[in-house]
Parts: sequence; C-alpha cells; structure tokens
Amino acid sequence: MYVGTEGALSHFFWQCVNVVNSFEAKYLASNDAINYPQSNSSAEWGLWEERVREAIQKILRIIPTEVSAYDKHAFLKYWQENH
Repeated sequence: MYVGTEGALSHFFWQCVNVVNSFEAKYLASNDAINYPQSNSSAEWGLWEERVREAIQKILRIIPTEVSAYDKHAFLKYWQENH
C-alpha cells in the first residue's frame, strides 16, 4: 500500500496559512522620550539604562517583581509535585 505525502504537506500548508498575525504599536509620549547621555561616564549610562527599562515597563505595563531564579525553580518543583 502506497502512502503519499499529500495529506501531510497540505496539512502543513494550511497550518502555515492559518497563522494569525497581529501588530500593536505602542509609543512613549514626547515628554517621556529618553535622550542619550552627553558624556561617556558609566554613571550617566547606568541612569540612561534604568530610564529605558522604566519606559519599556511603562509601555508594556510590566510590574517588576523581586522573584529570584531560585524562587521560580522552587515554585515549578512544587507545581510538578502537587498537580
């Protein structure tokens, strides 16, 4: 009995065609724009990086947590054992 690949190929094709693409543009207000530091001091660049991170968190509405990698690992271990 010959088994063709038409079924697999057409299935793959339709999976690719049915992918839903979306794009949502988010932006900062002009008064929240962040300028590059004027000097090469590490303190100014550190402050700039902090302001960029805060701006990204503001745009994406991300709330930073104080959860460490160990806490995440402990939670996953607990979840696996109890579910």
